[in-house]
Amino acid sequence: MNDRILILGQTPPPYHGQAMMIEKLVNSKFESPLLFHIRMAFSSNIKEVGTIKASKLIHLLYIICKAIFYRFRYKIKIIYYPPASPNLSPLMRDIFLLSILRLFYPVRVFHYRAAGVSEFVERRSWLLRKMAFHIYGGADLAIQLSKYNPSDGKYFNAKIIRYIPNGLEDASQLIRDEGCGDNYPVRILYVGMLSESKGVLTLIHALSQIFKMGVDFECKLIGEFESDRFEQIVKSEIKNFRVEKISIVGRKVGIEKWKFYKKCDIFCFPSYYESESFGNVVVEAMMFSKPVVAAKWRGVQDIIRHGETGFLYSPNDVDKFAEYLMLLVRDKELRTRMGLRGRAYYEKYYTLGSHIDNMKNALNSVLNRSI
Repeated sequence: MNDRILILGQTPPPYHGQAMMIEKLVNSKFESPLLFHIRMAFSSNIKEVGTIKASKLIHLLYIICKAIFYRFRYKIKIIYYPPASPNLSPLMRDIFLLSILRLFYPVRVFHYRAAGVSEFVERRSWLLRKMAFHIYGGADLAIQLSKYNPSDGKYFNAKIIRYIPNGLEDASQLIRDEGCGDNYPVRILYVGMLSESKGVLTLIHALSQIFKMGVDFECKLIGEFESDRFEQIVKSEIKNFRVEKISIVGRKVGIEKWKFYKKCDIFCFPSYYESESFGNVVVEAMMFSKPVVAAKWRGVQDIIRHGETGFLYSPNDVDKFAEYLMLLVRDKELRTRMGLRGRAYYEKYYTLGSHIDNMKNALNSVLNRSI
């Protein structure tokens, strides 16, 4: 009975890195440990994330009751949980949820898929810090995605800290090369939530600079807006800068999304998002042999080798962002060379098989100590 772990976490929808990686973990066919999953389903789309609703409180109570039932029905002692992002609403949810469940689950694994809760807590009141240490403190295992991320596990005195990067299954062979030749504008792609701290406005401003230089390009923005207000801001910015070549495509998943990766020439990831910890979309671009221009922010620094697989610039540095874009737009050989190098790094470090093996070993190490 000691080889069982309860996975408490969200899976899509909404579609974002944390939910998608938990889904991959839940779908892994481990012989040991045996994984039991309770799905957290507080939001059905990006705009609902962080909002407070009565239905969310009801769902929270349902999760708690079901987790307690699993504890006794399946004799599970270990709980795996992704702690909150650095925001007050999810932190208060965690305080309520984990204050109860820690009474029933003596062994706790915290996977800091959203980074920065320690920095957020440190800036808050003494009482809130005390409550946060009560629920997160002394975990048997803390898993982080990168050493460039805030030291959440260390801050909360985890007994063991493991650094495990995400990994993705290879989707590059699912899409055929349409062979467009050289007579087309350079195609630039962004995939992710459309929000200010994801760097969407920085991207638009950088594109405006190269547009004024007479560069022929087209850019696709794939993802959901975090709010109606920001959607209007983005559309206004595009109109003001007269960058007619920027298209807002909306959310795409599966084959539809992979087609955009296959067709693009350059991938951009200008994120300085508060809870950014890795950037799965960067790995997706490397999977498709695309060079990446990204903000030098947290775990992204682990993925991109500056000057080899792409370029890193300081967050919000529009001039440097535009400069790196121009280098790639003007030099097809550079794009190809960096893209192939990125593909090699994907195959070596960021496959789904490698990630799952590392997760299995980490979880089994907790099992062995808890027996």
